[in-house]
Amino acid sequence: MSRRLLLAGCVCLSVVVFTHVAERFDILPDMGWGLPDSPGHYLDLFSAIAGALLLLGAGAVRLFRSNRPCGLSAPLQRPGTGMATRGDL
Repeated sequence: MSRRLLLAGCVCLSVVVFTHVAERFDILPDMGWGLPDSPGHYLDLFSAIAGALLLLGAGAVRLFRSNRPCGLSAPLQRPGTGMATRGDL
């Protein structure tokens, strides 16, 4: 699930980059790049907001689904002895 959200977020942010490139090089001038209340403006705005939210969602899913501890929860122990040795740490 988090990979799909991450991919979707990256695609949305790529659309933001492509809209700025299209604005700079006057590709599809009918989109009204850089003008308020134009389709190009809303495409850029929607893609930026959606991309940021999707990336945050992917991070949240990954954080909450992670079952691995962040650090060592218990000292390392040698099997059978119940004691950690200097070489294990």
